[in-house]
Amino acid sequence: MASFKNKNDADVSNTSQGWFDGMLESTGELIGGIYEDAVGITKEAAGSWFEQQKKASQSANPEDNRTPIPAQTRDGQPLQQGFSLSNPYVIGGGFGLLVLVILVLLLKE
Repeated sequence: MASFKNKNDADVSNTSQGWFDGMLESTGELIGGIYEDAVGITKEAAGSWFEQQKKASQSANPEDNRTPIPAQTRDGQPLQQGFSLSNPYVIGGGFGLLVLVILVLLLKE
């Protein structure tokens, strides 16, 4: 017996494959274009920033870049600034807080 192909069935395998390939190609071109634009913008921005930093460092006034002299008392001793943990009140307060926490934890049980 001879096999007959249905003439009403269209062969769409090449058409769908071509459509998919076209979609992939256009998507790849789009992503490639976006990537190239992003790289170009990044290079331009980085170059601009480096040029700005170079100009700023070349025109900087050395007097403005020196570290300030710390505050001194009348006899020339530097003033102690900031919070010192060697203060006896700080040590006593920390110890008292530790004892209080231990008592609360013991009484909680």
